[in-house]
Parts: sequence; C-alpha cells; structure tokens
Amino acid sequence: MRIALDGTSLIGPRTGVGAVVEAITTGLAATEGIELTALVVSRRAGADLGSHLPAGVGLRRLALPAAVCHRLWRSIDHPAVRGFDVVHGPNYVVPPAGGGAELLTIHDLTPWQLPELAAGATLAFPALVRRAVARGAHVHAVSSFVAAEVVDHLGVPAERVHAIPNGVAPGLPGDAAAGRSLAGGHPYVLAVGTIEPRKDHPTLVEAFASLRSSHPELRLVIAGPDGWGVEAYDDAVRRTGVASAIVRLGFVSEQTKADLLAGASVFAYPSRYEGFGLPPLEAAAAGVPVVATDAGAIPEVMADGASIVAVGDAAALAAALDRALTDDDLRRRLVAAGHVRVQRHGWPEAVARLVELYRRIAGA
Repeated sequence: MRIALDGTSLIGPRTGVGAVVEAITTGLAATEGIELTALVVSRRAGADLGSHLPAGVGLRRLALPAAVCHRLWRSIDHPAVRGFDVVHGPNYVVPPAGGGAELLTIHDLTPWQLPELAAGATLAFPALVRRAVARGAHVHAVSSFVAAEVVDHLGVPAERVHAIPNGVAPGLPGDAAAGRSLAGGHPYVLAVGTIEPRKDHPTLVEAFASLRSSHPELRLVIAGPDGWGVEAYDDAVRRTGVASAIVRLGFVSEQTKADLLAGASVFAYPSRYEGFGLPPLEAAAAGVPVVATDAGAIPEVMADGASIVAVGDAAALAAALDRALTDDDLRRRLVAAGHVRVQRHGWPEAVARLVELYRRIAGA
C-alpha cells in the first residue's frame, strides 16, 4: 500500500505531536508491504527532512505556506496529494487525496470545546476537519474518550471514527545525578510541557507553594517552551513568592528530559484537558510516581498508574504530591501500576492497528 503521512510536525523541535508522528513514521517504515512517503506542507522549511527520515521513506513537498494551503482546503480540494492509497494527516489536517482514502487524527477537541485555550493555526482546525469529513475522511482518535467526543460533539458517523491509542516509546537511559544538577538539588517535582493555559501551570505553582512549609528543600522543575498565555504562570509565581525554588528550563532535549525524569521524586501533570496524555506515560516508563488531574482521557490512559485529582484543585494537588513524596508504599504502588499502563501502550501494536485501518478504509 502507498501511504502518504504528513510529516510537517517533524520539522523543528519535537512537540508531543511531533513525537507521535516520528513513532508512526518509524513503525510504518519497518512494516512490510507499506510504501511510505512523508509530506511536508511548507514553502521554506523541511527541505532537508529527507535526510532525517528512516531508510526507504520518500519525501514529497507541497511548496506553499501551510496557512495558504489551510485557507484553500476550507473551500476547495486543491492542492491535492494524488497517487496514494491513503493520505493520513496525523495533526487534524488531511490534504485532499484526489481519489485516495483520507484519514485525519484528532488528538483532542480543544479548538471546539475550549477555544479560549487554543491559539494560532489550531483555531482553523474545526473548519478543516468539517470539510475533510464532508468529503468522506475517516477520523483516527487517540483515545476512546476522544472518539466519543468526535461522535457526540462533531457528529461524525461512528463507523468512520476509530480509536487507536498512542504508544509510548522506550525512553533514553537517564542520569539521576545529571537531572539533580540541572534542578539545583534534590528532591524535586518535575513537570514537562509547554507553558500554556491548557497545561495549567498556575495551579501547580499554587500547590507547590503550599508544600514549601513542610518540604523546605523541595524544588519545582518545569521543562517546556513558552506557549501563549505565559503571563498567568508568571503572575502565579509572583503571587506565591516561590520563584527562588522554581527551575524553569524551557525546551529540553530528549536526553535532558531522561536525566530529569531519572532524578525526579514525583512527576506532576496538572492539565485542564487531555485527549491522551503522553508525558505521564513517559514518566511512568521511567519509574517516577505520577500525580495528574482527571482531565479528559488521563484516567483512561493512566488508571491506577497515577494519583488522580480534580482539575484546578490546588489543595488536592498539593495533598497528592505530599503523599507521593512521603508515602513509600504509595510510591511503590504507583510505580508498579505505571509500568503496567506503559506495557499496554506499545507503539508496535499501535502502528499495526493503524496499518489494519489503512487497509480497511482503502479497501485493500
């Protein structure tokens, strides 16, 4: 089968979607009977992407700015990507396939459900998804939670919505001493994610501030680039007066992330809404106890592999972090249950299910 996979997310620093696309690309490249081509929708970027792709993966570029293509695709099926059995857009947007089957991945419904937490190009996703579904595209949802939302809130026929959870890739070996050096000491709570409203770092800062009296040596380490709405985070830091105990690292490499996980006492994930939640699984894979919110698909993905608290409840979050720091039996239970959750989310299985879906929608 000839598959075109939009690889635009592989350009530049790896975001969560970029990590997912990289794993799918690697898996498809190793699958017998799949002829894979990575698409790049960009006028300037990505010309050298081919040298970073797995052996045997082709490259095709739509040499127009993504914003222009997205504007066109809201009303017409041009430019089209022809010559493939399936065209897969793994980040909400699938180019018109010119006769082939189309599949788009929806990671969550933030632009629909919580538009105040969306920004930039993501605000155009609803119109692009609506247009693609109208011309017959199928939807890949990354969790059963998202699949139900797509059917209930977007009105996509259930037979065209397919829940295939993401996997979690084996992490790099981490150096705990290196992680503690970056943190400036030990113990520390680690959070990984872009600083933007949906990740709700302000609530984490408030929870952390309330722990300082009982854990005066505790640090909070935040690894992730600035998104939009950073002002709310900065305001929380100023208001709580804990700036000296917070280490804000910005974007970090995969090796640095592995080191930080290796040295962390607890991983915190205070998100307000999640369609899957890869970072908690990555932390569980590294053997770190996880405290997370009940946002979206997190209870589905993590189950008893995390201490789950209500979204936006700083007091509950602080209490759960305190227990994860001090209760050794709880820590052992969380780590053991976390490993079980990781074992249920392997990329080989996820890619195999995607290939099966490709064959089904292509009629192969």
